[in-house]
Amino acid sequence: MTLVSLGSLEKHTRLAPGEAIEVGGLRFAFDSARSFTGPNFDGTEARFTVHEGEREIATTTAEKRFYTVRGTAMTEAGIVPGLRRDLYVALGEPLDGGAWSVRISIKPYVRCLWLGAILMAAGGFCAVCDPRFRRLRRAQPRVAVDAATTR
Repeated sequence: MTLVSLGSLEKHTRLAPGEAIEVGGLRFAFDSARSFTGPNFDGTEARFTVHEGEREIATTTAEKRFYTVRGTAMTEAGIVPGLRRDLYVALGEPLDGGAWSVRISIKPYVRCLWLGAILMAAGGFCAVCDPRFRRLRRAQPRVAVDAATTR
């Protein structure tokens, strides 16, 4: 958890389709945004391309949804998982000129958190399966003590 919190990078910015920003040595390009209608919401889907140097390493989509029945807005972040780092792109609010408020996060070693939980579960499983912990105590006869005789 310390590596994740100390090594995390986060940037809030204003981006319009066709613009790009560099965060932590990666270039996040806002390719396009389109409106769509879901079963119980109206939404906007934004497509982002991530480049490391000149090489494209990932594409992801982030969504902003407005649920009409409840009157609430929700954000579906675009996530690019990796062994060394996870990349997150989330849409904020629409701004003037077709631009959006965008939050970009780079979180290193998030997978190690899951690895730690798996190792703890494996250790617990090994302890449960270890025959040394299955020995039964020999039942020793208990002597009933009468309250009248102990006085």
